[in-house]
Amino acid sequence: MGITLTRKKKIIIIIAAVVLLAGVGVGAYFFFYKTTETDVVDVPVDPKKAVKLEASNVVDEAVQTQGAEAGQIAADKVIAETADTEVKAYGYILKSDIAFDLETPDTNLALKYAYEAEKLYPTFQSAFQISFLEQELSNQDTADKYFEIYNQRLAASGKGYK
Repeated sequence: MGITLTRKKKIIIIIAAVVLLAGVGVGAYFFFYKTTETDVVDVPVDPKKAVKLEASNVVDEAVQTQGAEAGQIAADKVIAETADTEVKAYGYILKSDIAFDLETPDTNLALKYAYEAEKLYPTFQSAFQISFLEQELSNQDTADKYFEIYNQRLAASGKGYK
């Protein structure tokens, strides 16, 4: 004795199968698409950070492909082309980094640029740079002073260890 399906029952089974497959498809869409979708619009972009990152990339590219002198020229261009003192100060930090090249460091020149950055726009980066370079020149009291300033600014920025 087999089960006999009438035409009406066959149509009902086919419709149920189509509805079931459609439900699975909609569920899969929401599960895979909506759970992996990222909304970039909600991510705030700090324009100053973007400018500083671009400056860093340009200067680094110049140093890597053409040498330290080209990097200094690229950093000079960053400084000359902006009216923003924070970006100018960052340009001097870049110049300081280049001057303290590991192969032929010019600590005094690097320190001059670090102090210029500190004068324009004091940050924890400029204080750390000065502290490090003063220590390299055996000026321990000044190095300690700027290391303390570095720690204070870092704590105030919320970027330090908690």
